[in-house]
Amino acid sequence: MQANEKHGLNELTLDEIQRIEGTDLSAMEKHYLRVLAYSLVSFKSMSGESKDGSIPNEEMRLKWLLSKEGYQNDEPFVSAFLNQLITAANQLEHLADYYEIPPLQLTLDHLIGFIQKGK
Repeated sequence: MQANEKHGLNELTLDEIQRIEGTDLSAMEKHYLRVLAYSLVSFKSMSGESKDGSIPNEEMRLKWLLSKEGYQNDEPFVSAFLNQLITAANQLEHLADYYEIPPLQLTLDHLIGFIQKGK
């Protein structure tokens, strides 16, 4: 569990945020990177003890989110968050294919490197 977990959802560490901010990426690229990194942290949290490194399916995502305090009665947020995770899952799976590793073995270094190569 992250030291700065808030409202039951995992967040990026201060070090990770500073590493993102310290890149030479544009503001839009940094935002994209933060969203992907946050999604990756969330997927890793959802996967629990899973050892195969694959992204949790939509049922697991919903179960994980609804297990967090305060989200059971916030259907608009739950729907929007789950839709964002669908997009993030597709992007992370693409990155994992690029690096030839399971998606949940991706790191912030992989994400930064891939975005920097695309510049």
